Amino acid sequence: VKLPLLNLITHPLFLPPNTLTVHPLPHKLTRYISIYRAVGGTNLQFAIP
Repeated sequence: VKLPLLNLITHPLFLPPNTLTVHPLPHKLTRYISIYRAVGGTNLQFAIP
């Protein structure tokens, strides 16, 4: 299943980046979020198994 990364980031299960230390995310996911922000959130998808 593929979802737009923005939906993944804003999903209630995931908290804003300043709370990542409280609610750590998998390293790959945090990298995808960083890339997403770097490119301005355009045309990037995150694959969920």
